[in-house]
Amino acid sequence: MRAWTARRYDTEHNTVGTVLHLHGAGAGVLVVIEVGGFLGIGTHPVAIPALDMAFMQDEAAEVHAVTNWTKEELKNMPRHEDKE
Repeated sequence: MRAWTARRYDTEHNTVGTVLHLHGAGAGVLVVIEVGGFLGIGTHPVAIPALDMAFMQDEAAEVHAVTNWTKEELKNMPRHEDKE
């Protein structure tokens, strides 16, 4: 299932990645996030439970996702591979 594109922030409002899409339904939903790299080069996808995130929309209707995970913690997670 394709989701909207949302920047992902830590609790200090630092950008830590971009939400790519969601897997699953209900309490088991995983959010796939693109992390690492620079200007899209060297990035890799990781998956975390949706329950570890809070989504919100700002005044300009941009969707933001906030988490307690740091950029370094996300970059060190194993690469997520979509199953075809």
